[in-house]
Amino acid sequence: SVDRISAPSGSDGILRRAALIVLAVGAAGSLGFMFYAGRNNQHLILPILFTIWVLSPYALLVAADKFSKRWPVVRTSIYYLMLILPVCSVVIYADAALRPRKNQAAFPFVAVPPASWLVIAAVIGIAMFASRKHNGESGQPGC
Repeated sequence: SVDRISAPSGSDGILRRAALIVLAVGAAGSLGFMFYAGRNNQHLILPILFTIWVLSPYALLVAADKFSKRWPVVRTSIYYLMLILPVCSVVIYADAALRPRKNQAAFPFVAVPPASWLVIAAVIGIAMFASRKHNGESGQPGC
């Protein structure tokens, strides 16, 4: 039924809740370190652009969660990404903010989002492939 597919239960429900909590805390931590690192910035537009940029992987994971309801293997992979990527991002951003380099201080804040997109795309692609292969090339991932 559609209700069962759209609302994970049992261990999937717990995994999803944990993933969403880690994702929210990771987004807040990423922004906190970004603002701390840029605290001496006098530009008005740059912090807005960096906010959108730094939050983009988090938004992509939320969107992927919404679109993966019918693909259990993909959905589970997204939940694990939601647990791992925020932690990695916050560690990188914390290092950049708390131990700034004189040259290229903004580099981690510029490089981590597209690197995250590539990891997200690769993991989802592999999960979709594995799901199709597991289901006999039916063309219906995870069903």
